[in-house]
Amino acid sequence: MINDTVRTDIPFLRPSDDLDEAEQIIEDARLGGLPVVDDGKLTGSILERDLDAYREMLESKPNHQLSSLILPAPVTLPAGLHPYEAMKLFSKIPQRFIPVADKDATYAGLVLFEDVMTKVGKMLSADSEGVVIEMEVPAHQFRMSDLIRLIEQNDARVLNVASRLTESGEGQQITMKLQTLEPFRLQRTLERYSYVITYISHSDESALLDDTQHKAQEFIRYLEV
Repeated sequence: MINDTVRTDIPFLRPSDDLDEAEQIIEDARLGGLPVVDDGKLTGSILERDLDAYREMLESKPNHQLSSLILPAPVTLPAGLHPYEAMKLFSKIPQRFIPVADKDATYAGLVLFEDVMTKVGKMLSADSEGVVIEMEVPAHQFRMSDLIRLIEQNDARVLNVASRLTESGEGQQITMKLQTLEPFRLQRTLERYSYVITYISHSDESALLDDTQHKAQEFIRYLEV
């Protein structure tokens, strides 16, 4: 869960802040924006890119405090959310932070994109040595237990596994990170059992992808859950 990634050391904005003060606080935080919190309750978020628009809105107001703004409902995360779900939400919004609040809008802190990325990477053993292998299997009549058993019978250990439907919807794309001393032999064994290997790292003989692509794609492919 994301509980241990919630940051409470990052400042937030208050309704009593004027726009110039808010701009300086946002600039100092270097996150491209910050949440607005009123007496412990989350009331919105202000992004740096929107400051000019807010400044125009406040020109006709008697004061330039944030309390004079009507802010859109903020995107929030519950404290018990899984990091995968947090990553999915980050992919849909422009900012690098998401406020954490409960159903009553009680503010608990911020979750940062880079912190969630680090946590997901650790969950996927992204920083550990291993071989990344990707294959296509039928969408139906496929048993993951059979595949894992075959891999383990060939002196390999499954560190992590992810699957998704292919673009046609007729198959599944399975991505695994494995510990094995003989990736080429394992690849050939899987192919003998009719598994279609589309990518394997650390296998010079496979020539499925060149070395420059390996380094760039290994981590990115495995995060596409």
